[in-house]
Amino acid sequence: MTEVEPEGGATASSAVKWTALVLVLVLGLAFVLLVAEGGVRLRQWIRTGTAQSFTDMYRTDETIGLRVLNPGFRSRAISINRSGFRGQAHRCAGACNSVCWATASIIRSSHWLNDEN
Repeated sequence: MTEVEPEGGATASSAVKWTALVLVLVLGLAFVLLVAEGGVRLRQWIRTGTAQSFTDMYRTDETIGLRVLNPGFRSRAISINRSGFRGQAHRCAGACNSVCWATASIIRSSHWLNDEN
């Protein structure tokens, strides 16, 4: 089968047509993804007052090697108290730290945290 040339000019080959189609699809997808990313960042800025990530909200605990909340961190929507918990500081009657110490010692002695494996 031969392609019939229209009266006003030459026809594009099917390879050129497919290339143009793929190019248009890729550019369209990139545009849609950029608009979605911008929308998500705008929503985050409206809700939290910043478009940055919250990596500053965490620090690595040297004892257990895990990321924990950074005491004293504040943003428009989140505040970390001096104890490292979200929200306002609470007074405790002595037993509060025992849970933290027990959890830390269990994690520290866990098989998956040892460097020997």
